[in-house]
Amino acid sequence: MRTTNQCRPFDAGLPRAWLVWIVAVLLVAPGLCGCVSRSKARARAAAAFAAGQRQAFDEVTEARRVNIRVLGPVRYSEVLWEDGLTLAAAIVAADYTLPGEPRAIYIIRQRERVLVEPQRLLRGEDFALEPGDTIEIQP
Repeated sequence: MRTTNQCRPFDAGLPRAWLVWIVAVLLVAPGLCGCVSRSKARARAAAAFAAGQRQAFDEVTEARRVNIRVLGPVRYSEVLWEDGLTLAAAIVAADYTLPGEPRAIYIIRQRERVLVEPQRLLRGEDFALEPGDTIEIQP
């Protein structure tokens, strides 16, 4: 039996498992806090800035593109822009390589994607293209 004058080890009345858990958290938590040195933070900021500049440069370059890009089963993936160029003329100039008609054709203009059904082209409808458009042909 214990008396009040006797020294007790520190356990504050907690079960041993809790004490082990608390000690583990106190030892592991500083490694998980995400502390970063100033040099690492500067390096990360510089890398993020450079990545942003590259992305902006790519977007400006894409915006200046005037030729028509053609994605899909074609022999020539880029068609030179000329005034009055139409979708049908661009597909012919790109030299569609598969037999039969494609399943779908898309005109992509300034990140907007518009579906053109191949049957509309076969019925004689045609669509004017603008500089920098992209044509996506799905077989």
